[in-house]
Amino acid sequence: MRSAIGLLSGLVLTGCVADGSPSGSQPSKDELLCIESGFVPGTLEFSQCLATAKIAREAAADYEKEQQKEREKRDTISDEMANRICVDYAKSQMPFPVIRNQSSPFNVNGGYEKTVKVSFELDNPKTSYSSRSAVCKIRGRDIVDFKIN
Repeated sequence: MRSAIGLLSGLVLTGCVADGSPSGSQPSKDELLCIESGFVPGTLEFSQCLATAKIAREAAADYEKEQQKEREKRDTISDEMANRICVDYAKSQMPFPVIRNQSSPFNVNGGYEKTVKVSFELDNPKTSYSSRSAVCKIRGRDIVDFKIN
């Protein structure tokens, strides 16, 4: 009889994932793994193998969720830092030189994923007054979307 711990380790290490839904005539990844491991469909051992595979898949999913939470906690920046990142990037993208930042106080929303809105007065030689706004979407410390309005 195969060791349940050995199978559990094998499932986690191989990244075996099945969606758990019935798949008609196609065996699931869990079923294929159990068959490849020498278990015979319809036996108690095969059922135990499938149960172990499900537990391993759920444990791997829980572990990945915890890892994502830790990454988000570690990489979440302050609103002030998000505003600075957006202001610096937006200044470099403006069509005319920036006279001053008109965004005070900070207009920042979100946690790990933040939306930052900034506006600037620009030195546009064609008009007496020109301003532009920009919106940055920041994930961690990275700008993932940027628009000038």
